[in-house]
Amino acid sequence: DFHLKFIFMSCVFFLILAGISMLLLYKLTLHIKQGLPIANVLAIPQHNVKSAPIESAVENQPAV
Repeated sequence: DFHLKFIFMSCVFFLILAGISMLLLYKLTLHIKQGLPIANVLAIPQHNVKSAPIESAVENQPAV
């Protein structure tokens, strides 16, 4: 019975901790400039990687 109470209380503690952290993150994001569109903040820079044509990639594969 003591073990179940301990597990339950630890779950409640971590849920409260998660709620506090969510509120803090929400308050911190309100201070970010509103002029920036969210797409620019979350955009991943594109790398121009040239891939080999499919025909040459198939021809260069070693025989199994």
